[in-house]
Amino acid sequence: MRTPPTPAQLRRPPYVATTLATTLLLTLLGSFALAAWQGRALMTELRESLKLVIELRPNAGPDAVATLTDYLSSQEFVVPRSVEVISKEDGAAFLQEEYGDDFLDFDLENPLYDVVTVNLTEQAVTGNSLASYQAAVQQRPEVLGAYLQEDVISSLTDRLSQFLLFGGVTSVLLLLAVVALMLNTTRLALVAQSRTIKTMELVGASWGFISKPFLKRSAWLGLLAGIVATLLVIGLAAFAKTSLTDIWPEVPPALFALLGAVLIAVGVMLNFGSTFAVVRKTLRMRVDDLLTRG
Repeated sequence: MRTPPTPAQLRRPPYVATTLATTLLLTLLGSFALAAWQGRALMTELRESLKLVIELRPNAGPDAVATLTDYLSSQEFVVPRSVEVISKEDGAAFLQEEYGDDFLDFDLENPLYDVVTVNLTEQAVTGNSLASYQAAVQQRPEVLGAYLQEDVISSLTDRLSQFLLFGGVTSVLLLLAVVALMLNTTRLALVAQSRTIKTMELVGASWGFISKPFLKRSAWLGLLAGIVATLLVIGLAAFAKTSLTDIWPEVPPALFALLGAVLIAVGVMLNFGSTFAVVRKTLRMRVDDLLTRG
């Protein structure tokens, strides 16, 4: 019974370069996917840090304040448990601690107002109803004014979106380069074995029989590249966790498992698919043409 030629029986083609390129590509894709997930979590956190600052009228008593806080707590555009009441005395103490100026030492009246602050949900920030939410709060009888500080949040989210777009374009370009390298390397491997391939064809070997060692090796190399890329991404995530503690949320282990499975699958399919395509194309060529093009 015939068996396919083993890799040791074939001259070893330059697979190291393609394996390294595949590993680099998968590492970049995995890092980008992780950064996109983290960026999405960070974007949500940034958007939900947007506060609506509500100044209360001077004659608003405790009952009015309680009514307002109950109203805000029940609204869908308010992050749960984010309602905070800051008295004008607390505001003056904060200014004194922050800037070192105590205007009350000069027997001046405290110019501040009692305020209530709430964090807005991401849906409220990204939707088209933010102005209507602000106006609804503004119209309440105990409210003197309602103010948003949205410019900083919008600037940060826009920059983060641009970064993710740049990363996606770079990943696509690198993917095309790696596929081209794989195709060329596999073609060179077949050129190097053209005489052996022609001999096997002459004795009746099928295309599947001839292709099997190339496809098997490419699948194993894709599996290896996926495993190494997964380990590198986990290492990069651990480094980011220790270096970027303030802006790097905790990554669930299930996400690493899913990401590793995807990287391994992509590595195997990418290697196997590109090898299958070039093997089939090359086997349709005559040996003379194969040698001429090689």
